[in-house]
Amino acid sequence: MPNILVIDWGRRHVRAVAVESAGSDVRIVKLATADRSESPTAVAELLEQTGLAKGSFSKVLVSVSGDLMQFRRLKLPPGPAAELAPMVELQAEREFGAGDEGAALDFVPVRGDDTIPHEVLVARLPTVERAAIEKACAAAGLKPTSYLLRPVGAASLASRINPALSSGAHVLILPGGGEVDLVLWEDGLPTLVRRAPANASGAVSQGELRRTVSTARIQLGDRPLDGLIFCGCDPVATQSDPPLESSFVDIDGWIEGRSSEAIDDTGQYAGAVGVAVAELAGEPHAVDLLNPRSSEEEAPSQRPKILAAAAAVALLLGGAWLAYARLTQHDAETANVRSELAAEEKVIEKFSPMRVRADAIDEWLATDVAWLNELERLGRKLRPQVLESKEFLAETDVLVTGLTATARGGAKETGGQIELKGAARDADALDDLERELRDADHQVQPGAVATADTPGLYRTTFQATLTAPPASTVVPGAANEGGQP
Repeated sequence: MPNILVIDWGRRHVRAVAVESAGSDVRIVKLATADRSESPTAVAELLEQTGLAKGSFSKVLVSVSGDLMQFRRLKLPPGPAAELAPMVELQAEREFGAGDEGAALDFVPVRGDDTIPHEVLVARLPTVERAAIEKACAAAGLKPTSYLLRPVGAASLASRINPALSSGAHVLILPGGGEVDLVLWEDGLPTLVRRAPANASGAVSQGELRRTVSTARIQLGDRPLDGLIFCGCDPVATQSDPPLESSFVDIDGWIEGRSSEAIDDTGQYAGAVGVAVAELAGEPHAVDLLNPRSSEEEAPSQRPKILAAAAAVALLLGGAWLAYARLTQHDAETANVRSELAAEEKVIEKFSPMRVRADAIDEWLATDVAWLNELERLGRKLRPQVLESKEFLAETDVLVTGLTATARGGAKETGGQIELKGAARDADALDDLERELRDADHQVQPGAVATADTPGLYRTTFQATLTAPPASTVVPGAANEGGQP
């Protein structure tokens, strides 16, 4: 007879449930629980302790606790069901964030079609927990065929016990293992899953229950919420004032009636038993993280190709329009620049005659030498003192026999020059003269020097060229430098 092994994986505990078919009913062969250790051998040790390690099972399933899962309610645009899976994957990556590529993901369609926006409940098992499950199962020699959800399994078991729950919208309260799963069950499918701690009575607190009911009503919109279903706990004993009409499903009694073992806290096994019973009955699981919904399961559709083609055309048209807009903007900017240049050229042309006159003045100023000042300076340098002065030695006296002052060529050769011819008593006097005449604005270019053999005081003749700066560059008062007023 077919038999199923379910490994129930929780944050603090790991459980093993073995179920086999018994005619039209089922028989629970084994229920066991153990603390979940950090070691990957937790499952192997539990199976060894319970004797299940030697068993042979037609299928191995894993049910995952709700507090290890991530849930999101997503809204997507209208479209065929065949295109829903890729849209969910894309939107889920944005909602949960990138960087967890090994996570397992599946979803439950809630509502929507080609004309109405889709709403889905997405369930995601992070990579860390998935890897821990795989290591633990591998260490025990198990190869699970499905990763299912504990709260969904418990809800499906409650719906099996009370078939009326397969239609309408109900909030199922599923206690067990010190915590409570809260599931919004719409027409036999989970559309909201929450997890809350159990109070001292083993039930959920009034505040948490009211928050769940409020959230469920918001999600349902105009659809009424039919009631609260307490599964495995008596609402009279645990809820003094339920926020909604409530009823009771005796999950604990159903499990105990099909098990040959005495069980403490039967509710902790409800999820694992529920997925095993659904598997034996051949019913599809609402969420299967190892076998998620995909577009390949739906009828083929041409819509993705049409959308892709439309997107490509839109992209090309957008690119062409962008290029045209940029060219138009460039042409407008070029026209503005040309207009500004034309205006500037007119201004330049208007002032052209003034510029010609200014250039002529600049050229004249470049060769305009204050000749009277230069001659006065030259005289003071040749004879710093009067003839009667005893401070000026006669031996250093220089006699100028010729002087020619001329302006230089133009803007490139500014100022003027003075050609000197004269005689001195000896050559040393010429060196002293050059030092006296030379400064920052005046340069001396020595010429020919000759000494005559004939008798006389001024036997050494010389030639020299003295540069004179333009009047505009001479500091006022410089002509009196080193001399008397």
